[in-house]
Parts: sequence; structure tokens; C-alpha cells
Amino acid sequence: MTSRSFYQSLLSVCTTSQVTLGSLGKGNMEANKYLEGKPIAEELNPGERARILRKLDWHLLPFVSLLYMLSFLDRANIGNAKVAGMSVDLDLIGYRYNIAAAVFFILYSFAEIPSNITLKLFRPSRWSMVTSAFSSLPPTNIVPFAVPIIMVGWGLVMTLMCLVNSFQSLVVARLFLGLTEAGLFPGVTYYISLWYPRSEQSKRIAIFFSAATVAGMG
Repeated sequence: MTSRSFYQSLLSVCTTSQVTLGSLGKGNMEANKYLEGKPIAEELNPGERARILRKLDWHLLPFVSLLYMLSFLDRANIGNAKVAGMSVDLDLIGYRYNIAAAVFFILYSFAEIPSNITLKLFRPSRWSMVTSAFSSLPPTNIVPFAVPIIMVGWGLVMTLMCLVNSFQSLVVARLFLGLTEAGLFPGVTYYISLWYPRSEQSKRIAIFFSAATVAGMG
């Protein structure tokens, strides 16, 4: 990630900057030249930088961490369902339960990379409307944020799991759950990399990933 992309994102939440978010609109060459010729890093003291990073933290991290916690609950709840009597209801004898739990990761593993490639290929305008509906931060001109669509996809799969009445239908549902959840972790990691400089990314990704631990406590 270049410093320019980071400081463009900082600019969108910095109310005291000389160049406003509106001046970054398409076709405003004067603002773009200003950004290219005079990096905003030179104008930010450590206090301003910390304040802007803190504002980004409050707007981004709770939302994406909550999503990851919910997705981890969905994939791990099959263990709670077994304790509640699913093995008897669906006749999960032998290795059937193990198979149902493991098939989740087949499409989950194969779909992660194509999902992020899709995020980069689609134009940001395709995602800007759904992004603004789920995030209080304005969509930038470089962020194809499809996480809301991923969230709706796995929500539908989990809702339709109430129709599962056999081992075969459970396997199919778990396969589709892995497919719909595959893009969340790499997608959010890519999204975080667009807002934070490289030196700040590892801490934020660690906080985001720690939501899985919280889900395991439930």
C-alpha cells in the first residue's frame, strides 16, 4: 500500500484538512495534483495522526469484528447443534458428523482468492450504495467493499438451514455456508489495508481476528 492511498483515506475523515472530501471527486485535477505534489504526511503532527487513526478505529473495527464474530458463530454452532440432539434427528452415525463439519472448508478454502480478485475487478460504483448503507464512513474512490453482500449471502444460508432434515441436506448447507463466508476474512483484510498504513495494519487485523475468540466463548 502506498502512502498516498492512506493519506487520501485520512483526508476523508479529517475535518481540519485544507482539502475536503468533496474536492477529491472525479475530475477535480487541482486537488489530485495537490495530493501528489505535497503529501499530507508533512502537515500532520503525531497528535493529529493519532486522532485520525483513533477515529478510523472507532468507525471500522467494531463493525468488521462483529461481522467476523457472527460468521465464526455460524460455522462453529454445528457443535452446539450436535449436543442439542442433531445427531439423533439426522441419523449422524459413524463419520457423518465429521464429514458435515469438514465439508465447510472445501469451498471456503477455494473461494477466498477468487473473492478478493472479484473485489478488485468490480468498479467501486457497483458497491458504493451498499457500502454507505452499512458504514458511517463515506466510500472512497478506491474501495470496492462487498462485505454487506457477503453478509446477506451467509445470512440467507443460515436461515435456510432450518429446512435441513437429512445428512445430505446438512452437507449441502454446510458447503454453501463455506462458499458465502469465504470472502469475509480476506475481504476485510484487504479493506483494512486501504485505510491504514502498513505499519498500523497488523494491530488492526489482530483485533479483527480476535473476534473469533470471543465467538468461541459463547
